[in-house]
Amino acid sequence: MSEYVRTKAVLTEVKTNDIEETCKQILQNEFHQDITNIPLFINSYTEWLTDCYYKFYVVLNNRLYKISDFEKELDPTPEYCNIQICPDGKITFDTMYYNGCANWREIVQEGLKGAVKNC
Repeated sequence: MSEYVRTKAVLTEVKTNDIEETCKQILQNEFHQDITNIPLFINSYTEWLTDCYYKFYVVLNNRLYKISDFEKELDPTPEYCNIQICPDGKITFDTMYYNGCANWREIVQEGLKGAVKNC
């Protein structure tokens, strides 16, 4: 069943020159995965990390972010997306959307185009 969903979180960019290698290291060190046995339905370490551990990491605009303080609740309030980019590079967001049409990653991706650059 689709409903309106409100999500809030803080995204902290993981500084890296190679997202795939960084995802591989996170899978191995943080989630204790045997990286020699990639699941058959997975095409990359980035996909593995962001699909299987979607509450912890996300890739937006070709940048890897660690997710913290994630909150999700149901609310009949109309749609919105408030995003702020802090001086330290962290991104905070608060969204409300109908989950039959989108998910929070899509909403934040679009919201980053007009994000406020302060906290």
